[in-house]
Amino acid sequence: KLDFNDVLKNFGEEPTIISDNYSGRSANRLTEYYNSKGWFNAKTTYSIQKDSLEKRGQVIYEVATGKPYIIDSLKTFIKSPAADSIYEKHKNASYIKQGSQYKLLDINAETSRITDLMRNNGLFHFDQELISFVGDSVNTNHKVNLELNIRNREIRARDSIYELPLKVHKISKVNITTDYGYALRDTEYSDSIELNDHHLYAYDKIRYKPKYLTDAVFIEPGDTYSDESRNQTLIRLSQLGTFRYPDLRFSEDPDDPEGTDLIANIMLTPLPKFNLRADFDVSTSNIQRFGIAGGGSL
Repeated sequence: KLDFNDVLKNFGEEPTIISDNYSGRSANRLTEYYNSKGWFNAKTTYSIQKDSLEKRGQVIYEVATGKPYIIDSLKTFIKSPAADSIYEKHKNASYIKQGSQYKLLDINAETSRITDLMRNNGLFHFDQELISFVGDSVNTNHKVNLELNIRNREIRARDSIYELPLKVHKISKVNITTDYGYALRDTEYSDSIELNDHHLYAYDKIRYKPKYLTDAVFIEPGDTYSDESRNQTLIRLSQLGTFRYPDLRFSEDPDDPEGTDLIANIMLTPLPKFNLRADFDVSTSNIQRFGIAGGGSL
């Protein structure tokens, strides 16, 4: 049998201890929140009202936001000509608008937009970390002057670091291995077929109609590299229900002296009902070795 107090213990929350330490932290969080919305001069104060008889109390917070800061200008400093050209073509879609109130959410959204834009327009080596925003709001009469900086790619070689301009990459070859297994990685292929510039290979024998596979691939030789095409290909191959998981990796084409051509290597491992051979697979990555993004699977 439960009395009323036991019921309260099960459904209620433990009382929170009121302290200047916790209240001060909450006040700082409130200030940071309003700062992120453009109220850079916001100040938060609090008072603790205690009831000594009931041993209860409450914390009252007051926020003086002041006048919000408005975006006055946005200047761009983009080192790579290729990245600069892509940005200029699509800058009207920017989340940052002159005359609008500064919001950190808009800065974050613009960072994501630029990253997606670059990676879907051939900049295979582009990374979000190459983007930075700098704001100046000192003596500007509540205005913010923003700078967008996009750095070049940095390559580390032993004890030195050097820069490489970002370039637009295109697909030169599409290779599809239909019976991939980690244990077979150093084995020569015994069967191959070419269809519409797609090269199909098998260690044993190609047991699928080539069009069945190529129709699920959204990457063609000559295409500009795109994350969207990569993701669509992985999704479509997964939906076939024929393979354990698709693995799509890109490597630089050794026959291209400019270093802008990429080879798309699609490795498919059949599900047991399609393949009686038992294999195990170990996920490997060529990110560090080649300095490029590695393969993924869905």
